[in-house]
Amino acid sequence: MFTKTLGFIKISKNLLYNTNFLKLSNSAKILLIYLINFSNSTRNTFFFIKNTDLKNYLNLSRISIWRLSKELQIFHIKIYSKNYIYYFDLTNFYNIWNEMNCLNFYNPKNIKEIQNLKNLVYSEYLQTKHWQQVRRKQLKISDYKCQLCSKENTKLHIHHKTYENIGNEKSKDLITLCEICHKKVHNLL
Repeated sequence: MFTKTLGFIKISKNLLYNTNFLKLSNSAKILLIYLINFSNSTRNTFFFIKNTDLKNYLNLSRISIWRLSKELQIFHIKIYSKNYIYYFDLTNFYNIWNEMNCLNFYNPKNIKEIQNLKNLVYSEYLQTKHWQQVRRKQLKISDYKCQLCSKENTKLHIHHKTYENIGNEKSKDLITLCEICHKKVHNLL
């Protein structure tokens, strides 16, 4: 079930170890996986499910579905209800997941390409197309907010927590910071 290919994504360890996924309640995890599987089986990102079907398959009440829908907002899943029918829109979920490339920002074609990026002076590395792509994706993941103080509408920096994976960064290697928080982080180091 967890390794089934689903349109743009593959339910695998990438989702199961995603920090946002781990924060979900068990019921929300089950609902998310159910929605992804349902979306794949119908080949649609926008679909509806009758309240009775959700009750039968997932043993969820109407109130608990709305509580779970709040949890799933972090995955940009929209849930609407009308006349005991739930409408689910997973379009943004798939788009974001696809852009994140299953949490790996960039998969260089070969080891030589990674090595070339690692050999660059850091200031030159920050000018590469690769870094610009990684930076844009990290900003999108952080919802264009500082991940420490949640400030938005300000100049944001992408800070490397580690330099071990330069040229092949993962989301866990980076953090989005405002200018003030970025200075604080560097003063602590």
